Amino acid sequence: DERDRLQQVAEQKMIAAQEAADAAQAALDEQAANLETMQAQLAALKDTTTQTVAGYQAGVAAREAEERARREREAAEAAANGGGNGGGGGSAGSGGWVRPHGGGRSSSYGPRTPICGSQGCSSSYHYGADMANGCGAAIYAANSGTVDYAGANGNYGNYVRIQHGGGVSTGYAHIKPGGIVVGRGQWVNSGQVIAYAGDTGRSFGCHLHFEVYINGGYTNPVRFMEDRGVYI
Repeated sequence: DERDRLQQVAEQKMIAAQEAADAAQAALDEQAANLETMQAQLAALKDTTTQTVAGYQAGVAAREAEERARREREAAEAAANGGGNGGGGGSAGSGGWVRPHGGGRSSSYGPRTPICGSQGCSSSYHYGADMANGCGAAIYAANSGTVDYAGANGNYGNYVRIQHGGGVSTGYAHIKPGGIVVGRGQWVNSGQVIAYAGDTGRSFGCHLHFEVYINGGYTNPVRFMEDRGVYI
C-alpha cells in the first residue's frame, strides 16, 4: 500500500513537472516569435522599400522549410538506425517488442543491497532492470506508442515514458543531460532512438534503468520481455 501511495505521489509530481516544462517552452516560443516580428518591423522602418519586408518573409519561409526538412531527416535516420538493429542489437520479439538498450544486464528487478554515494543511496527494492552499454549509447523505444512524459523526474534523472496501449507503458531513466530526443505527445516506432544513456538522478554510472508498467503498476520487466521473446 505504501509503495502504491508513493507511486501516486510520484505520478502527480511528474505531471506537474511536465506541465511546467511545457509552459516554459511555450513562453520561449512566443518570445522568439515576437522577437522576429520586432526585427522585421525595425528593418522595414529603416528601409522605405518593400523589398526588406518581402525578403524577410522569404527568409523566414526558407528557414522554416529547412528546419522541417532537418527534423524529418533526423526522424527517418533514427527510425532506420533503431529498427534496423532490433533496438540496440537485440532480435525483435513478438508483438513488435525489441531490446531497449545494448550491453549486459547490470541489475535485475526485485530486492537488492543498497548502493550509496555522494548523491545518496539506492533503494533496497529495484523496480526495473538496468542495462549498461556505456555513456551516450542509444536508447530505443521497446515498442511503438505515444510519449506521455519526457523530462526531469527526481531520482530517475532525465526520464521518458511511453504509453503502448492496453494498459502497458515503459519507462527509461538516467538519460544524459540533453539526451532526450523525443517530446510529450510524440508517436514513436518500435526500435526508434528516443534518448542516450547517462548518469542523471540517483545513478551510479551510465546505464539505462528500464521499467514496465501494467495499468500504472510496476511489473518485472525481465519476465515481461522474456514472455515476448526479448531477453534483457
